[in-house]
Amino acid sequence: MGTVYTTAVGAPPDPGSLQFFKWIDDLVAYRLAECPLARTTTYYFSNSSGNDSTGVGTEANPWKTIAKAQAVIDAAASNADLRLRFKRGDTWEETTGLSITKDNVTVDDYGTGAKPVFSLFTLKYSSSGWALASGDRYTRSETNTIGWVRDQADRFTPYIKVSSTAEVESTPKSWYWASNTLHINAGAGVNPNTKNLEAVIANTAIGIQLDGDKGRVENIRGDGWGIDPVTPHNQKYFVKITGRGTKANLARGCEAYYSSTHNIAYDGGSSPGNNGGIATFIDCKAGFPIQGPSGETLFNSFVGEGGQETIFYNCETKYGTLPEGTGTYTARGTGVYHHTSGVAGQEGALHIVYGHKTPRSAYPIQTGVNAAGTKPATTLTDARAFNIFERKEFPLDGVAAGSTQPVAPPNMVNINCIWQVRPNQAAGALTTTAQTGWAINCILDIDMALQTAILALWNTTSDNNTAKLYHCLIYFRGNKTIGVGATDYDCRTTGTSFATQSELKNCIVVLVDPGGTNNVALNGDSTKMVNNAYTVDTWTDSTGAKRYSIDTNRVEFSSEDAPYITQSKLTSAHPLYQKGTPLNIGYDINLNLRGPTPSIGPFDSFKVLDLGRVTNLTASIASSTSITLSWTAASGLVNITDHEVKYRVVGSTSWATLSHALNPGNSITVTGLIAKTEYEFSVAPISAWGTGNPEFVKATPYAGSDLKIATLNPKVK
Repeated sequence: MGTVYTTAVGAPPDPGSLQFFKWIDDLVAYRLAECPLARTTTYYFSNSSGNDSTGVGTEANPWKTIAKAQAVIDAAASNADLRLRFKRGDTWEETTGLSITKDNVTVDDYGTGAKPVFSLFTLKYSSSGWALASGDRYTRSETNTIGWVRDQADRFTPYIKVSSTAEVESTPKSWYWASNTLHINAGAGVNPNTKNLEAVIANTAIGIQLDGDKGRVENIRGDGWGIDPVTPHNQKYFVKITGRGTKANLARGCEAYYSSTHNIAYDGGSSPGNNGGIATFIDCKAGFPIQGPSGETLFNSFVGEGGQETIFYNCETKYGTLPEGTGTYTARGTGVYHHTSGVAGQEGALHIVYGHKTPRSAYPIQTGVNAAGTKPATTLTDARAFNIFERKEFPLDGVAAGSTQPVAPPNMVNINCIWQVRPNQAAGALTTTAQTGWAINCILDIDMALQTAILALWNTTSDNNTAKLYHCLIYFRGNKTIGVGATDYDCRTTGTSFATQSELKNCIVVLVDPGGTNNVALNGDSTKMVNNAYTVDTWTDSTGAKRYSIDTNRVEFSSEDAPYITQSKLTSAHPLYQKGTPLNIGYDINLNLRGPTPSIGPFDSFKVLDLGRVTNLTASIASSTSITLSWTAASGLVNITDHEVKYRVVGSTSWATLSHALNPGNSITVTGLIAKTEYEFSVAPISAWGTGNPEFVKATPYAGSDLKIATLNPKVK
């Protein structure tokens, strides 16, 4: 069985510490080792060169079909210890996928080229068969219920599903199926007989299901699995992990497109007694679910009675829902969703989303990451839902808006995230969808072009919206006049009984291209609204594009169309204000897309920053049993209170920590050593932010002048 996270790597450290990032890295490494690629027995499959009758399953003489692979799995022992490898560059068009109930099974790729594709786009239309009906609408007989249509030459620009023949005629690149007839508009003046179109038959099939223990699927792509327009929210999948309890399974590098919903997911089921499950998803991509009646989720984690552990690491919600209607598109769905039955005591055990991307596209997603059904967290140390380095971009200009990206979904800690938000027209930008968690070191870029209601960070009558924002940079932009005076951009903790639970600390609010009477008001009591600032700023670059800046160092949008900060500086000379008073401290900003980053100024309980390292560490002999260590103080830190000093005999695996009085200085002597024995020493600064990075040196205590000292590269551990 798999190992629960508390046994594998312990409980999460303070999410504001550097140790927290190492804890996540250690847990991901553990999960990868727990579900290995290598197995005792390996078989190969190639749709282009394999043969189920004459093949023997070797790379030189592979088998051919998914059906054969399923037969091999079914014939294996319960502890299969089996690896099935599918050739890159090949495509399998079979209607049944792989159901893996045995333990220790790997499904992955071999060879070069594109990832192996399991595709249910089995209907091919090329060169003939289409008859002109009217205008640009062509028809052909099709007895199968169609799930979707696309062009083989551009499989990531799907045709639009419409609901009548009239809509087909008026909508380029659209399709409609009814009464055993498929209607196509391939574009103005385009004859579909000159195109290579393909379609998927509506189905409820699952591509690859892992229901054993320590299974792994890697680098397989699936198109069209579980795509059912008749029942669009039937929650069918390409990659589905179902193992419950302490069963652990992993998917890495997989891609899934065109599905009803839940393209790649853990689903432990909702039947009584279904709980637990350990699922890890790494470097996966998903896109194009069907619009359903209750929203769509591309990456999902669910088990009815909770207890599941799920990790989504460097995954990407590449495309939102498939286009339907007459071309007017509304962003829908959720990129990553973690949930349970919602019954108290049946919460999820752990939910980590790390480095998730929701890029800007013509098929946008509404919400990036959400985590319902996790245990209520009243403090940071209580939290078991974490979202780190998420990057979500709003839809393209001219595309209708969906509702807002939650700043801090229930009980979740968001760290170092970048969100571009196009808010719901009927609510404040950050006042909807149960924001009861934390946003720390995040950039919120709020486009209010379509806003029709008051724009407020919070102004709530419910305890479902008590967000806590620390060290955030918040943009409001869009040259908007709403006409409600000084409360247009309102950050308040007063006015309602629940808003007083919200917090805004060490944040910077930037008003970009203000219009009309728009203002910023930072209202609230001194314990909830601390050390915040606002400014109004804009500039235009040499190309005429609008950019956003603070002081002389500029905060820009990158060439990848996402905002980021490049060590801009806020100074007392710049007109930043905190409750009408000039801000007196210069702050360095350095928020990056990866890695622990400095915060935007001091905050008493939050420490997501570079904790520093001493330099020029040297060792000199004080006596035959003692060594004096000297160093240059770590730069960039304030209030260094002490240094952590450790030592060990070279070759030993355990360190001793030197007990000493507080020493904020630049030297210390380690006594009680063994003469003529080589030791390794480390020194790390301790400040109000925590313990920094260690610097290392080796030295051997000798009597008299017979000394031997060697410096160790600090990167060598």
